[in-house]
Amino acid sequence: MEELIAAKDDISAFLIALMSIDSTTGKEGNLSFAIKEYLKHEGFNIILQPIPSHPQRFNILATLGQFEAPGPRILFNTHLDTVPPFIPPKRDDENIYGRGSNDAKGQMASQIFALRRLISDEPNIASQLGLLLVVGEETDHIGMKSVSRKMVVL
Repeated sequence: MEELIAAKDDISAFLIALMSIDSTTGKEGNLSFAIKEYLKHEGFNIILQPIPSHPQRFNILATLGQFEAPGPRILFNTHLDTVPPFIPPKRDDENIYGRGSNDAKGQMASQIFALRRLISDEPNIASQLGLLLVVGEETDHIGMKSVSRKMVVL
């Protein structure tokens, strides 16, 4: 999580930090914990949805303000897992390469930076925004299938 906090103002460094964590399907736990702690550090309220058959895997819903039904009006959504095998990031002068650079750690970094920018520029809509990160998209979609089930407030 420290790498994510250190890179919070540099989306390329933030992406490299995300990509440095192996989150191949079934191994999303380390990334999930790092993202959860990072978002808490940034002031988000976190709701976790455990996947009962996989104790180290959980979906994350991040909002500002207390979560109340029906929930955020604008919900950014992507997934935490990448296709195996883990490929660590590489960078040259113009590009970032490696597993997740586009699908889905690149979009996760973009969504987090966009949310932070929207909250900064338009604080009056902050309570209407949310981020949903799910597990298992690359294989069985277990995270998205579980979204409608009860979530646990952290």
